[in-house]
Amino acid sequence: MNKLWIFGDSYSCDWENTLYPKHTEYAKLYNPEHFKTKVSLELNLQVVNKAISGYCNQSILESIGISINDIDKDDCVVVGWSDITRWRTTSIEKDRWTIVAPNFIKPDFGRKINPLYKYECANRDGKLVGNELNSWIDILKKSLPVNTLYWTPFQQQKNLWELNIEEPPFKLESIKEKTGIDDYHMTSESHIKVGEWMVNRLRKIQIDKSLI
Repeated sequence: MNKLWIFGDSYSCDWENTLYPKHTEYAKLYNPEHFKTKVSLELNLQVVNKAISGYCNQSILESIGISINDIDKDDCVVVGWSDITRWRTTSIEKDRWTIVAPNFIKPDFGRKINPLYKYECANRDGKLVGNELNSWIDILKKSLPVNTLYWTPFQQQKNLWELNIEEPPFKLESIKEKTGIDDYHMTSESHIKVGEWMVNRLRKIQIDKSLI
């Protein structure tokens, strides 16, 4: 049985593996769906979800590298790229990656962020980092199966920095909009819509591949 490999951050990780407290609260209250269910059932795939809550794009790329020798040419891969303002450093804890974002330091969400780290986050919001991400994707296209979807839930970044990735052609309803819980991740309903979109995109990729 072919596999569905998922890489990404909290928008892609399994609900039981979320770290943000409000995200976890929503998961416990609503038992939400995940886009992996729709994709795996429609395409008859076994799910291997490697997405980790709070991951930056460097960590996502590394997670792909760790698994790449286990991915078969007929598997499907979904890579959900994160916000480009996230990054990671060994300056906070030696011999351990610490991921920094404008609103948190992972793994310790309660730690105060050094102003210099926030400055780096702000500086990363630009075309230079967008071009870096595009170059990684060009490498991955030579390495991962043809049946790979590169996407992002951070919809404002794709066109702003000309990222060579896809985004759902509809608004992703947030948990806060739907329930009032202070969380901007996707709702269960949005996951279902994203899953349907992914199925259509992966099927089109397979059709295009057969025409080559």
